Amino acid sequence: MVQSRCARSFSVVVVAAGVLSAEARAVEIYTSGIPDPASNASISDAAITQRMGSIFVPTISGDVDHMRFWGVYTLPAVPPTDDFVITFYVRGPGTGAIDPSDIIVSYNVGNIGRTSTGTFIQGNGLEIFQYDATFAPVAVQAGNAYAVSVFDNETTVLGHFAWKHLPPFQGQNVFSSDGGLTWNTSQAGLAYALFQDGVPVPISGPTTMAILACSLIGGSWWILRRA
Repeated sequence: MVQSRCARSFSVVVVAAGVLSAEARAVEIYTSGIPDPASNASISDAAITQRMGSIFVPTISGDVDHMRFWGVYTLPAVPPTDDFVITFYVRGPGTGAIDPSDIIVSYNVGNIGRTSTGTFIQGNGLEIFQYDATFAPVAVQAGNAYAVSVFDNETTVLGHFAWKHLPPFQGQNVFSSDGGLTWNTSQAGLAYALFQDGVPVPISGPTTMAILACSLIGGSWWILRRA
């Protein structure tokens, strides 16, 4: 019985450690930066045939399976749903934009939901949202150039999705005005991040304390019962 109680107490500690490691395992492959409320956004929406993209060079090699990005909606209103498409490209040599023939894979991630950041673009008051998309892994190599495009395939007559910019004069973007057939470059970086193994969601202080408390209670219970 002593061994059984000890194992029961030990299992609580193992579970706690497993939860902590699972929450911390996500790896950041690349980040362009966070959105700037003082900057604008570029429409990337099928309803007006404009698509936005961004060139990126991974800092480490890995398998990208999660993308976080930020955006707003043009007036008159935020549409009830989205239909996002995320496409990855290999960027060829030179300093030009991307070529449609260099596509790696395209995912229709659909209506992935949105979370309000509680912030708004200064000047026009458009609400800034955060999006998180998960998809099958895309292998990338550190130091190689790639491109990623995000556009909303929702053809609603309500507001159109616009990918949020970084601070002024920071970074570049690529854009297409003919449904992705030809691409050009422009000044104005887009806000996003790419991850492997999901997105890191740090455990809050109260949650961590609750897990540790369970471990201590389990240990105390075993000691008292043994005594």
